[in-house]
Amino acid sequence: MKILFECSGIVPGKHCGIENFIYSLVRGFNSSCQSDEIYMNINPGLKTEFNKVLPEARVVYLEDFKQSHNQKIYTNNWLVNYFVRGMRRLGLKSIISGFDVPRNEWCKQCEEAVDVIFYPFWMESFYFKKPVVMVIHDFRHFTHGKNVDKNVKIIKEHPAYCLVTSWPDPYQHMLELFPERKSTSFMIPFQFEPMPKEDEISKYQIPRLFIYASSNGADKNHENLILALGILKKRGIEPVRVICPGTQIAERAKVLDELIRKEDVSDWIQFLGFVPREHVKWLYSICFGVITTTKYEAFSGTVMEAFQYAKPVACSRIPSLTSVIDTNDIAVRYFDPDNSEEIADAITEVIENPEPYKKGALHARRVFSKITPETTALKYRDVFVLACSKAYIQ
Repeated sequence: MKILFECSGIVPGKHCGIENFIYSLVRGFNSSCQSDEIYMNINPGLKTEFNKVLPEARVVYLEDFKQSHNQKIYTNNWLVNYFVRGMRRLGLKSIISGFDVPRNEWCKQCEEAVDVIFYPFWMESFYFKKPVVMVIHDFRHFTHGKNVDKNVKIIKEHPAYCLVTSWPDPYQHMLELFPERKSTSFMIPFQFEPMPKEDEISKYQIPRLFIYASSNGADKNHENLILALGILKKRGIEPVRVICPGTQIAERAKVLDELIRKEDVSDWIQFLGFVPREHVKWLYSICFGVITTTKYEAFSGTVMEAFQYAKPVACSRIPSLTSVIDTNDIAVRYFDPDNSEEIADAITEVIENPEPYKKGALHARRVFSKITPETTALKYRDVFVLACSKAYIQ
């Protein structure tokens, strides 16, 4: 089978969980589906960057350099810009098809090379006519914001052959929003990487060091974490250290930096920005515990990785987390993410009474060890086969 991963817009080092999902799936296919061919449609000029994160992968990279060239002309030449916009207003799009993003000719060229198109994350626009499989990691685009109705309509009307999500809470949303697609909707859990071996889990831990790996987006709710640290400082307890690796949004960074200054906890919390994957894994191995104050997730990569490294977890009591954690009878210290006092209490309890949460993390490690990149790839392959057979029947 020949599979096209549609990865336009993905820039290595900028998209956190989505990137890790894509890389994990590529590695899984390379390992367990060796007769299959993976193609990746990427932004022109990024092949070297992808090769750095997938150095041994058997992947054919597709880059539309003509589109990149045309967009530079469109941006920098006012006469061309004026002409193209004029043709669009007149409805004469065929004349300026070379300035489409993506170009129709490029889409046709890509389609001719493959059997199925895989969208590894939600995209508003569908460009391909071959069978499409789309992953919807979370449903904020369908439940929040001004484009809810538009986005639901796109999924209802577009002939995407199969929809996939990864965890119970988003899967339930999928069935509720698109009941007519129940027979071609699937839940396939995944892990970013194979479970670390026992000797990769450091026996040395830095006391009172917590990790919160994520971007600094609004949903991640770092404000209440910072306020909780301020509460702990006012209580006079021994300092806690929270390290936050992950992509930083400049506007958010300014807001959080000001709050850190106001609460006087600059020595309690540090935002590292994007760091190499090996560095993140090392931080998990040496930390005392993991915390996430998130308000919205499909599940949580931070929590999953805490379980991989058998670390105690303090986390938000939200459906996307409880639906996985409670179902598997895993002990974590929950808190209301809107209540900084509760967050402060949770941090204190995990530090002072860690044993139940260490046992919970070890149990979780055993539970999630059953999910591997190879088993995940095989399940996705079954969905791709179904999509192709459905297209053939139609």
